[in-house]
Amino acid sequence: MAAPAEQLPVVEPHANDVIVMPEMPQDQLAQQRAKRLMRASGFVAVASVTQEQDDQQPSAPRNLLEAIYLAEAGDPNGIKMLDQNIEADFMERSFKAGLILRVELQTSAGEGLGQHGQSLDSVNGNSLRFIGRTWQMRERLKAEARNKYRQDMAHEMGLLEDNYLVVFSCVPDDMTRKELIEEDFFVDTMSCAIQATTEHDGAIELESAFVAGVKQPDAERHDINAVRHIAKKLGFNFDSKSTTQMLDSPVLIPKRLMPNGVVDLAALFDEPQGTFFGEDKPQEDYLAHREFWRQRQKKFKPMIQSIRRQLIAERHTFKTPTDATERLGKLSEQEGIYRAVVDKSINPFVFGPTSADYIEQARMHNAHGNTELAQSATRKALDTAKSSSCPGAYQKDKITEEKENDQNAESSETETSDNERICCPNCREYVTKKDARKGDCLRCPSCKYEVNVCTNTVNNPGKAIKPKDKANIYQLFGTNPAKNLKKKHVRNDKPYLNANVQAQALAHAA
Repeated sequence: MAAPAEQLPVVEPHANDVIVMPEMPQDQLAQQRAKRLMRASGFVAVASVTQEQDDQQPSAPRNLLEAIYLAEAGDPNGIKMLDQNIEADFMERSFKAGLILRVELQTSAGEGLGQHGQSLDSVNGNSLRFIGRTWQMRERLKAEARNKYRQDMAHEMGLLEDNYLVVFSCVPDDMTRKELIEEDFFVDTMSCAIQATTEHDGAIELESAFVAGVKQPDAERHDINAVRHIAKKLGFNFDSKSTTQMLDSPVLIPKRLMPNGVVDLAALFDEPQGTFFGEDKPQEDYLAHREFWRQRQKKFKPMIQSIRRQLIAERHTFKTPTDATERLGKLSEQEGIYRAVVDKSINPFVFGPTSADYIEQARMHNAHGNTELAQSATRKALDTAKSSSCPGAYQKDKITEEKENDQNAESSETETSDNERICCPNCREYVTKKDARKGDCLRCPSCKYEVNVCTNTVNNPGKAIKPKDKANIYQLFGTNPAKNLKKKHVRNDKPYLNANVQAQALAHAA
């Protein structure tokens, strides 16, 4: 058995052992890359952030909906990405503290690190487009976008071979309890995610430990002081930083200071309060706890495959990527409730107080052999459940007034983009983006050709124009005309998928 927390081997840090990445000169490049992603996410589909990405990996799924269609066609990347999304959603929805989750990352030319063909650019871009309703959440999303490029930079520089890139993601300290609940934070645990990325034998992995920010519900939060304690122990300073500033300050920690990986940081987190993964629980063996979660993660595979089959069967009902994400959330929520009835390690309150009462009733009836009453209580728990995985409530409006205010803050850059001249693919007239933009769409003032930039669908084909050679036209919004022609040869029941993904899915199906 491994040693408990207080007996884990402690290695004293030397001066300058730990590097705070924003303090590196190279961090300016990461910040500039993130700004580019943020600007692109304001008006164009995340799937088309850069034209080069389309050309390099035409089969790469860039959101959950595309992964579902590719998985249905048997594409390995689509299946792996879909399974990983299901696993992460279920585990983060059902377990808010004590959880250790490990995923493998891959590299892709021109896109940096990603998961099974999906660039993390698209992950962050989707968040920027669909989640940032409040200024506090948008600041967090911007920090996460910068961290993606810092992660890429650390890998490109070979720093992950001897270090862990560590990010501390605590619940915001600049939002009220009501605001946190509205943004899907689980306030009963105020969970903090400690994320550590490194390279082992050529493989890159991200391991996350979820620790509670409060000992018990409604208790005073201790996570901020706990993270500052970790910083002091390892030789860097977070004393004056807010939770968003901590998130925006990933650190490179030598492996010799974390011989057991992220659990060493969980142990340091627990030191000041005498907690276990932040909760008011007896101390356990951290290494045994990590192994428990690694084995448990493997046991979820049949459940993950079942949800995958369900999503594929329902694929025609999803009109947007958000529809697919919301349906995944409901399916993993249902699975979590069924398991919570028989597994007391799942906190029923992660599904909301009303549902929790019914789960407790179902547990009691099961214990007394009252099967019908247990089933009735379970159904009521399903009907009243309200849970979340990653914080940040989805917004239906793609371009909100708040996002427009953010863009006004970068007026010079936005003005340059607005004045860019683009060519209508129908009548070949040139017009500025500013004159063509109509909400979520671009409309040609001359022929009324209109395309929705969020879904990449044509709303109005425009007035009939004498056929012309379009081989050299660079289409509206920089869409390659060759790709547009492909749409004539694919099924038209998937207007929300890009032409490359449709063609790849059909190729696998054939």
